[in-house]
Amino acid sequence: MKISSDSMVAATHRFVSADLGEEVILLHLENGLYFGLGNVGARIWQLLQNPVKVGEIERLLLEEYEVDTDTCHAEVVTLLEKLVGENLVEVKNP
Repeated sequence: MKISSDSMVAATHRFVSADLGEEVILLHLENGLYFGLGNVGARIWQLLQNPVKVGEIERLLLEEYEVDTDTCHAEVVTLLEKLVGENLVEVKNP
């Protein structure tokens, strides 16, 4: 599934997470794998707790971090694709 700025994304309920300050640890309940998200990944995970458009995630990150638009978009989409691949995030395209 292609993820675009107009895609609506949200975390699923197939995990438990622990906020460790600047890092978040996710434990996938179905397969027992765990994932660590650093500072920016943890911020994205926080935003995914409610359905949100990818473009809104990018807008907020551009305000909060020093990053150019193209890099921000590419890195957000890459992370979301990994999380979707592990069934931790759901995507709804318009």
